[in-house]
Amino acid sequence: MLSPSTKNSRSATRASLAAALAGFFVLAGPTTPATASDSLSTPITTEMADVTWPVRVQVEIVPIAEGTPAQAQPLDAPGDEASGSSEEAPLPKRSVVVPDGHRLEFNSSVRSDAGRLDFELRVVPRIHPHGTVELEWDLIVSEAKFRPMGVGGYVAHRLQLAGEPELGPSTLSIARSDIVSTTGDVFVEEVEVNGQSFEIRILAESLRG
Repeated sequence: MLSPSTKNSRSATRASLAAALAGFFVLAGPTTPATASDSLSTPITTEMADVTWPVRVQVEIVPIAEGTPAQAQPLDAPGDEASGSSEEAPLPKRSVVVPDGHRLEFNSSVRSDAGRLDFELRVVPRIHPHGTVELEWDLIVSEAKFRPMGVGGYVAHRLQLAGEPELGPSTLSIARSDIVSTTGDVFVEEVEVNGQSFEIRILAESLRG
C-alpha cells in the first residue's frame, strides 16, 4: 500500500507532464503562413525585377562589292563608303530606343535583276552587367522572281512601252540567326544572296543611367 506522500508525488508528476504536453500542442498549432519577405533566400533586387532599361538599337543592311571585307564602322558615320557599292540598300539605317528585351522587326524590299528581294530582320537586345548587350537576331530573305515573258513582252519592257514584268510567288532564299554579345561595338555579319553579298550591321547601347 502506497503512502500518502508517494501518491502526492505521482499526482504532481502527472500534472507537470500534462502541462508540458498542453504547451507542446499549443506551439505546434496553426501559425501565420510564411511570406517571401521572411526568407533569407529572397533576392535583394526583387523590387527591380520588373524594371526595363532603355536600349538604343541601330540597324542597317547594305550591299558590298565582291571581295570587300566586312567593315565594323560606326553606324553614326555619314555615308556608306565602306560598303563599296552604290546599289540600293536593302535596309536603310534605322535607329530606335526600346525597353530591354523588346523584340524589334524590320522589313524592306529591293529590286534585283531577277525580280524582288524581301528582307526581314528581327533583333532582341538584352542588357547584361558591365555594359554588355546580348543580341539575338535572325534574318530571312525571300525572293520573288519575274514570270517568264515572250519576246514581244521583253522588247516592250526594254523599250519602256510596258509596265514591270509580273512577279511570281515569293520563296525562301536564305535564313540566318545567332546570339552574340557586344560592348558598344558594331556587330557585322556578311551574308550572300544569289551571288550578291550584303552586310548586316547592328549596334546596341544600354542607356541605363
